[in-house]
Amino acid sequence: MNRLFGTMILALTLLAPTSTWAHDPKLHKGNVVTGEVASVANDSFELKTKTGVTKVTFSGKTKFEHGKETVEKSHLQKGDRVGVIGTKLPTGDWSPRKCC
Repeated sequence: MNRLFGTMILALTLLAPTSTWAHDPKLHKGNVVTGEVASVANDSFELKTKTGVTKVTFSGKTKFEHGKETVEKSHLQKGDRVGVIGTKLPTGDWSPRKCC
């Protein structure tokens, strides 16, 4: 009985959408934009959103997180689904406080 219960819990966990495991940027105050990393450069990356591609330029103050852990900006890879918390500039670019 315990083995069956454990197997059911494991199956439900594996079938759960992976987005529920990701860090939820809505938990933070500030403007949020989400999307897929289209390309990565030294001080920026391009984020593909529902409305198009936007540039995200980070500074030395930008924090990078994966789940609840702090990571280096080198952790960011093309194809990653991310949320950016920060300020949308008049140019349409984003200046993030946090990227997760």
